[in-house]
Amino acid sequence: MKASYRWVVLCVGLFAMTAGAAAAQGLASITPALREYYGIELGTIGVLLGAVSLGIVPAVLPWGLAADRWGERPVMALGMLSASAVLVLLAYQKHLVAVIVLLVLGGATSASVNAASGRAVMQWFPAEGRGMAMAIRQTSSPLGAGLAALALPGIARAYGVPVVYLSLAGFCAAGAVTVLLFMRPAPHARATAVVHEPRPSVLLDRRLWVICAVAGLLVVPQFALTALLVEYLHGRQGMTVAGAAVVLAVAQGSGAVARLVNGAWSDRVGDRLGPLAKIAGLTAVGCAAVAGTGWAPLPVVVAVVVIAATFAISWNGLANLVAAELAGPERAGAALGLENTVAFLAAALTPPVLAIIIEHTSWPVGHTIPAALSAIACLLTAQLIRTTRRSTAAGLTRPVSR
Repeated sequence: MKASYRWVVLCVGLFAMTAGAAAAQGLASITPALREYYGIELGTIGVLLGAVSLGIVPAVLPWGLAADRWGERPVMALGMLSASAVLVLLAYQKHLVAVIVLLVLGGATSASVNAASGRAVMQWFPAEGRGMAMAIRQTSSPLGAGLAALALPGIARAYGVPVVYLSLAGFCAAGAVTVLLFMRPAPHARATAVVHEPRPSVLLDRRLWVICAVAGLLVVPQFALTALLVEYLHGRQGMTVAGAAVVLAVAQGSGAVARLVNGAWSDRVGDRLGPLAKIAGLTAVGCAAVAGTGWAPLPVVVAVVVIAATFAISWNGLANLVAAELAGPERAGAALGLENTVAFLAAALTPPVLAIIIEHTSWPVGHTIPAALSAIACLLTAQLIRTTRRSTAAGLTRPVSR
């Protein structure tokens, strides 16, 4: 198979992850409709939004190990078909406890694409182009969330919440079919395929755990400025739900572009950690600016939120690539699974915890906390850069750049 087929594989992974992201993050764009449909308050909305991520937490590492063992195609197809089935069940269930359980199950099934599609990038792309390829793959999250923000509020208004679930189910099913038709293993992977057990040195690498911590910390501002954005602009700033959803879509779109820029940047400088540290610092500044401009005129608030969200969304591809390159192509599924486990745990906790904090304090407090956590992530990444340089110079570990 020609090496150029790598772009087909990348597009397939991008499409499947976009569908998964729309299902996982799309509900944030219809929170007022969900509150009315289920008769719940802001704190419970936080639980619903976090339930999908909570389901991903225990599932993403096993899915990653399964991809290392059996390949990306069966893992991704099975997961997406299962996610589609769960979303169909959600359309016909209104009991709140059952809804939460199904959302958790939906997260667990859709988690298959997170580690497996990243492993495909590691298998198909050489190191010098991997930053851009992983960045393209990582645009799926803001792309899926942005498309959902544009489409789902209108669907909810016109047809109701159940049709929202059915629409997302169809998107996930289309992703599964695309994977079955076009996903293929890399030629060198087929030629050298052997059964491996998970290598303890990968999951016990201290640098991997540090980058996992960085990812977990940076998820907090990302979800603070996306999952709760419609509630902030509608409830605190007085925007219409439709207008707030458009702002969310713009923020997700600019975040997607920023991921591409970061990927090209990391390829050009031959370094992943340096750009990641800078993005973490800019995210801290952006969240602090959001906290400090809450009483400014609405156009200023919107501009500051979009800029801050752009930085907060843009880091994922860099962190994923650091984790994958620590492990190498054959073990990337396990490393990405571990990194995603920590990230999605933070994603599950952020909406409900921040919603409760905001209810009992204020929105500025809810934005100051992510600013502080982003600053800690910046410091941890800077320390990891120093540690990695010393270890690489001594020949003790592999670098995390090309």
